[in-house]
Amino acid sequence: MGPTGAGKTTLVNKLSNANFKVGYGLESETQHIQTAQCHINGQQVLLIDTPGFDDTDKSDTDILNLIATHLANSYRAGCRLTGILYLHRITDNRVGGVSYKNMKIFEKLCGDSAMASVILCTTMWGQVPEHVGAQRERELAANFWRNMIAKGATMRRVLDSQESATQIVSSLVSLRRPVTLAVQSEIVDQGKSVLDTAAGRDLNREKEEARLRMEAEIERARQEAQRQMEEEQRRIQAQLEQQRLAHEAQLAREAEQRRIEEANRQAEMTRLQQHLATVQAQVHHHRRRNRGPCVVQ
Repeated sequence: MGPTGAGKTTLVNKLSNANFKVGYGLESETQHIQTAQCHINGQQVLLIDTPGFDDTDKSDTDILNLIATHLANSYRAGCRLTGILYLHRITDNRVGGVSYKNMKIFEKLCGDSAMASVILCTTMWGQVPEHVGAQRERELAANFWRNMIAKGATMRRVLDSQESATQIVSSLVSLRRPVTLAVQSEIVDQGKSVLDTAAGRDLNREKEEARLRMEAEIERARQEAQRQMEEEQRRIQAQLEQQRLAHEAQLAREAEQRRIEEANRQAEMTRLQQHLATVQAQVHHHRRRNRGPCVVQ
């Protein structure tokens, strides 16, 4: 088991005569459970190749159901596992969310009692300097695989050779210790559905947390959009208010100007009327003074 591109199919091909398609592009190649036979130390060994939980086309729930159903059917048919290999690329410079999710689901699939039959394998050592790979190996052991190692799992390096792969599988075969995974017991012995198993609950928890994170992000985006919209409305309202006040001030100035002009006009008319009255009075007085006595002959 392991994430897409970790080298699971390549390992199976090296150990057997299988010629399963290996993915070198960005999309997953292993879409279904694949099995191949080989002989190690004179014993016939059945190798089971599984797709990763970061599959290109299938959801994590589909992958879990595929793997759990196959394991449960094998257990129900009396076919017991001898060991489990978990593969991880040593070329990964960090353990991201997808890789970490793969590890946690794998741990839940196996269960504590099966850890002694688990080998945690690091692959692609030829693509990194020794000291870089060794540092990442220590970090995996201390930070990500610590619980599984504490419960009996071991770590091994898968080198780019058939001999290396054979030695790792041989170490499990030599134990001659059948193992039952937690997911097999839960489905077959306890009658649980796949989603009710520890792995299924953990996967659902991951999905629920992802859903809640998405909803929280959507709510934050909505609130931010609402804040920006309200801020824009306030800005527009303030701008309109400024325009209204400016318009009212302009109207007031124009009204005042008209009032002043009207007052000036009234004053001018009064002055002219007064002047006219004065002139008329002077004319009347002049006429009376110049009027002589009337003589009748």
